Amino acid sequence: MWFLYALFFMQIGAVLLWRYPVAILALSLVVDLVVAFVPSAALPKIVVDIIVQAPFFYVGLLLAERGLPALPTVRRAGLWSAGILVVYGGLAYAMFEAHVGRPVQFIMLPVAFLGLLGLAFLSRALLHNASLSFLASGLARLGQASLAIYLLHILVLALVPRILHQMHEYTAVPALICGTLVGVAGSYVLYLGLEKIRIARFLALR
Repeated sequence: MWFLYALFFMQIGAVLLWRYPVAILALSLVVDLVVAFVPSAALPKIVVDIIVQAPFFYVGLLLAERGLPALPTVRRAGLWSAGILVVYGGLAYAMFEAHVGRPVQFIMLPVAFLGLLGLAFLSRALLHNASLSFLASGLARLGQASLAIYLLHILVLALVPRILHQMHEYTAVPALICGTLVGVAGSYVLYLGLEKIRIARFLALR
């Protein structure tokens, strides 16, 4: 449940400095850079988790405060998304092979933001493709439930090791695929069930 602590402190920062989203984003990046040079044992793990995740949170704050769209409007978004995601995949794989620590540490921020940009372009391309409108609407529903999925995934994701153990499967690729499907789909189904009995909002899931 580490992310609940992280969200709590990020929200405090947002409340205190919501008028200065650029400044708080810049500050989060500077602190993240400083921590990159601090020995891992010098700070509690939860503090490091908060610091390395904060820039993503404050990018969202900046977009919201300035009224900027989450999905950029570009021509030929499909080509852009394909190119960016290919570059992202290559860089992420290279970093993985080079054993570059945590996936969200400072050195990986440009790669992570590149992946997010590629997904944004891909989402825009899907929205403009009539033949894929069903896929776009499904992704839109997942997006609207993203907070609930984020908060609930920790409950359903615990099933994955048990499922894989029963299948005698211990390699990374099945774990990634199974974890993604169960983490997203399972959390979404649980959220829909809580909505059905009208208690989702009491659990701060929307």
